[in-house]
Amino acid sequence: MTDPATAVTVVSLAVKFLEGMAGKSGETLTEKLWDAIKSRFAGRKKVEETIAQIEETRDPQAIQKLTTIVDAEMIQDDDFAGEVQQLAQQIINLTQNQTQTQTSMHFEVKDNSKMNAVGELKNTGGGDVVFGDKS
Repeated sequence: MTDPATAVTVVSLAVKFLEGMAGKSGETLTEKLWDAIKSRFAGRKKVEETIAQIEETRDPQAIQKLTTIVDAEMIQDDDFAGEVQQLAQQIINLTQNQTQTQTSMHFEVKDNSKMNAVGELKNTGGGDVVFGDKS
């Protein structure tokens, strides 16, 4: 099992929703994560101001401040920590699955032969996969 997500990971993933970088499939999860953070601090004026600043400008100092606040809250409340860590882990897993399934293959055929390729490539390490003689 992987280590629980830290506050830095949780806030970074939540901010991806605001930046529109979550991708279509991760958008719902990142929105849930951002909403969990926002609702947790509803009514806390200073934190709400920090969140509003992040929503408007993506200010790195405000993001750092929110990260510190979320970290302290995660230490104080195991339920909150579990909720945001679970959402963060789901986003991480989704991102890893998308990365593993995005595969590009290039075949060069120098005559009129046909080639059928069936299967799945996983964790190839970024090297070339060669079928037959590469000349």
